[in-house]
Amino acid sequence: MQYDAAVLGANSAQIESEYLERLNKTRFGMDCGWRPPGLMLKGGGAAQRRLAFERLKDLAEQDGFFCSYIALGPRLPLANTLDICSAAISAADLSGFLNPAQDALENLKGLAASARRFERNGWVILIDNMDRFEGIPRNRAVSYREIARWMGSLQEKPTIGLFCVLGITPEFEQSVADPNNELATIRDDLRSTGSAADKRLLDAAEIGIFALDHETTVRELLVLEHPTGS
Repeated sequence: MQYDAAVLGANSAQIESEYLERLNKTRFGMDCGWRPPGLMLKGGGAAQRRLAFERLKDLAEQDGFFCSYIALGPRLPLANTLDICSAAISAADLSGFLNPAQDALENLKGLAASARRFERNGWVILIDNMDRFEGIPRNRAVSYREIARWMGSLQEKPTIGLFCVLGITPEFEQSVADPNNELATIRDDLRSTGSAADKRLLDAAEIGIFALDHETTVRELLVLEHPTGS
């Protein structure tokens, strides 16, 4: 399938350049045990974002990567980590290489780290339609933690060979327009329990909440502008 560069908007060259740079870092990261931070894609409508992801998927596959596209929705929320991992494994046609002794997350990590065994340079996962997080503060905290996980920002052993792009909706941006207020609500809820597990969840959620903060992640944002010629 042929793509017009306009699907990425007027700044298509900038988006492709940044994306390909991250793919290159993912490739070399497999040799030194390092994973580059993920990217976020915002702007445009759902249709333009989907076309943009198709273009990014095409570029990844041309560059020798496994690539999975996943669209979030009511039946597949970001908080359902194992379901997201299972969907990514299926989309990359890797279901036949699972270790039955592991869950979907561990299988995903193992397959990404062993991409060279399949003569691939790594694994790109494109997660679209990240929408407003609903529910009680604890549930929202879990979703924010998953942003940090897929962006490669959690304080844990990095998933070598994996690179992710998150597509965010305008509704999501509006919901975190005041990240300090959102964090305060979640902090009050989780700190009240005094548990170590909730402290870890709060720390991870804070990373996810501020993933859109301009000062800290300006290079982690790909912004779709209006298509050229429109």
